Amino acid sequence: MQWFYDLRIGTKLISAFVLVAIIAAFVGYEGVTSLQAADDSDTILFENNTMPLSYSGDLSASFHRMRANLIFLINAKSAEERKDYTQRISDRRADIEKAEAAFSKTIITDDVRNAFAELTTSRKEFLKIVDNVVALTSADRLEEAATLLKGDGEKGRTRYQKNLDALNELVKTRARNRSDENTVLADRAMHTMLIITGFGFIISLGLGFFISRLISRPLTRGVEMMKELNQGHITARLNITTKDEVGVLAQTMDEFAGKLQSKVVAVMDNIAHGVLTDRVDTSDKDDAISPALYNIIASLQGLIAEAGMLTQAALDGRLETRGNAAKFQGGYSEIVDGVNKTLDAVILPVKEGSDVLSQMAKNDFTVRMEGEYKGDHQLLKNSINQLGESLSRVLFQVSEAVSATASASNQISSSTEEMAAGAQEQTQQATEVAGAVEQMTKTIIDTTKNAGDAASIAKHAGETAVAGGQVVDDTVAGMNRIAD
Repeated sequence: MQWFYDLRIGTKLISAFVLVAIIAAFVGYEGVTSLQAADDSDTILFENNTMPLSYSGDLSASFHRMRANLIFLINAKSAEERKDYTQRISDRRADIEKAEAAFSKTIITDDVRNAFAELTTSRKEFLKIVDNVVALTSADRLEEAATLLKGDGEKGRTRYQKNLDALNELVKTRARNRSDENTVLADRAMHTMLIITGFGFIISLGLGFFISRLISRPLTRGVEMMKELNQGHITARLNITTKDEVGVLAQTMDEFAGKLQSKVVAVMDNIAHGVLTDRVDTSDKDDAISPALYNIIASLQGLIAEAGMLTQAALDGRLETRGNAAKFQGGYSEIVDGVNKTLDAVILPVKEGSDVLSQMAKNDFTVRMEGEYKGDHQLLKNSINQLGESLSRVLFQVSEAVSATASASNQISSSTEEMAAGAQEQTQQATEVAGAVEQMTKTIIDTTKNAGDAASIAKHAGETAVAGGQVVDDTVAGMNRIAD
């Protein structure tokens, strides 16, 4: 049956229609044959049974009219009446002979032929008596004619009537038998037609169901597969190997699912895992999937190249380098633009902080960071500005301490000169010197404490600067991850 499965759908349907047509033709042939047989049987019934009955009826009618004419002839009152009845008797004789001739042509069986022969013999014998009665009547021998008609004529009439009745009964029997045969033939034809029609109906129904299943089952499986593909279940396969249109469709769907799984989904999965080395070939000029995948890979490769360029520029210290967002479209352009804005947001406060620290290194402690920042960048700004404030305060305190130390030195020098003036004053001056030294010592201690505070503030500023550097490192690492 594989050869039938491999036939085209049109061929299958045409084959089924041809088979149904053959069955219908056979049913029609049987019907026509049966009708022809019934028609032939009816013709036989009419020609060999019905017509003989008609002819025998004509024989009987002509015979009885002839007998009645004989009676009227004997009882005629005038020569003119006798002549008229004599002519009628002659006409009835002709009618009888004509009917017998017609009847003889319908005889097809020996029993009818024998019965007809006996009828013919009795008819000839009766007609001889008729001729004698007509002759006696013509000679005015009416009593002899009447006696002959009542004697031998009655016997001849009875014999002829008996043979005619026997022939009629035989013909009726034959007609009845033929009618019964026609009934049997019609019943047989009807039963044959019913059987053939039922058989043809069953075959047609089974064939229609078979072909319907043959076509609908793979189509139903195809619909189910399309539903699976619509749900993203790309492993479903039909595995139909027939060579008809449905088989070709199923094989094409399997090939499509296979390509979808091996080329599209596999490539997209690799893209999701960062593998952008797959080669995507187009099937033909109308292929829309492969070019789309190729464009995705090309865009991602360009994005990675751009990120790599930015990373290398950052590693080389070229922090002013930015990505070219115009080379990309849509979300890819937004990514590059976002990286550029990220670099701006990271590098700008660092650069301003670096410029401020550079000015501080040149003994300009009045400079401050003026930019508006958020988060860690704001902390960096606050720390550097606090460092400037702390250094300014420390330097001011150191300056005051130095001034105080100079004043104390001057006092010591004055006391030393006055020591020579007198012992009493020497003692007093020694006391003042001791107080000045004590004051200088206190001033030095305060200066040291202020210097310690300045060192603590400087350390905090250093830690803040380290945190800012860590933010820069994290940014560079993030850019490296984007490049990878």
